[in-house]
Amino acid sequence: MFKLLKSYFRKLFLGLFGGGQKIFRITFSRVYTLYGILPEKIEKATRYYISSLTHKHERFQVIIRNHWAIENKLHWSLDVAFGEDYDRKRSENAAQNFYLINIIALNMVKNEATCMLGIKSKRKITGWNEGYLLKILGF
Repeated sequence: MFKLLKSYFRKLFLGLFGGGQKIFRITFSRVYTLYGILPEKIEKATRYYISSLTHKHERFQVIIRNHWAIENKLHWSLDVAFGEDYDRKRSENAAQNFYLINIIALNMVKNEATCMLGIKSKRKITGWNEGYLLKILGF
C-alpha cells in the first residue's frame, strides 16, 4: 500500500511541475571543527530536488555540489567585503536592489588587478582615493 501511495504522489507531484523527470533526496552533513582539528558539531540536513534531467544520481551529486560551491563562494565574499549579514534593509525592494549593487561592485573590485590587496582593502581604498575609485569604475 505504501509503495502504491508513494508512486501516486510522485506522479502527482511531477505533474504539478511540468516536465519533471525525477525527484531525488540528498542528505548531507557538515562538520564544524574546533581549531580545525577536533569535531565540535555535526549538522545533518536533507534536501529534495526535482529535475527534468535524466542523469544518473552520481551526476546530480556533482551538479548540486558545484552549484553550492559557487553560492557559498559568492555569499562568503559579499559577507566579508560588504558585511552583508549585518544589513537590515526591510523596505520594499531595498534588499534585492542592494544585493545587485553589491554583486556589481564586487565584480568591479575583483577585476581591478593593479593593486594586489584583498577585496575588503580595495573597497576601503576606493572610499579614500578618488583616483582609485575612477580606475575601478573604468574612467
